[in-house]
Amino acid sequence: MTEAWNMMKLPIARDYVSESFKDEAVCSPGFYNAETLVLFIHDAPEVYAQTDPLSNKVELHKSFLLDHANTCIEWIMSQNYGLIDVNVPAMLTGVDDPDYTIESATKELCLYTWDNYIELADAKNVIFFGVGKACAGLINLIGARDVTKRVKASLNFIGQDPIKGIQGDDDLKMWYSKHAISYIASNHPLDPEMKAKRRWGQIKKTPRIAMHEILITGFDDAKYFIEKQICEDPQASGNPELKRKAPEL
Repeated sequence: MTEAWNMMKLPIARDYVSESFKDEAVCSPGFYNAETLVLFIHDAPEVYAQTDPLSNKVELHKSFLLDHANTCIEWIMSQNYGLIDVNVPAMLTGVDDPDYTIESATKELCLYTWDNYIELADAKNVIFFGVGKACAGLINLIGARDVTKRVKASLNFIGQDPIKGIQGDDDLKMWYSKHAISYIASNHPLDPEMKAKRRWGQIKKTPRIAMHEILITGFDDAKYFIEKQICEDPQASGNPELKRKAPEL
């Protein structure tokens, strides 16, 4: 995928984040000059495998990789958006501090990416797109930096994980309730029909449980929301996709 779109490695200073991330961040050519820039941060792809019934060893020829990132990247690039793509590794290497977790490392990485790249870019529209536990980094970033003038939408594919609320004043929580959507699994304990707290943003429960299926189910809705947020007057837009209602999950 990176070769198909001529992606380049995004330099990450090791003093700020785990060395595990040094080869996990890439960017599209010319992302600095794009009018719309997407920060796409996601967990590592899921691997499904069958084991031999006698030896219990994994049979590689019956294993397959579910890379949910490819579909997202193809759409982002087809829209001529700039892209910063970060794959969050399942394990951290070279870490001595037991309190330094994937979640804390992801939070630091999101802050670093905003401070050193996104804030300096020309983008008028910034989109946050998170999948899995990586969403925690984006939610933390919104509360830690002044992003509301440029960030038009924040999409969080949470799955079965607990939903983390935004930390900030009432104005920020109100902004978040209008600009953020979290997609959750069908078996998630949170009921979207209840009066959702503003700090959670909008909650949409999908009829799926597996993360790759949740992403497939909610992706059209996420695309619609992004385009609607970027366009100030959707009804006046020449994009026919914005003249219909949001897709059903």
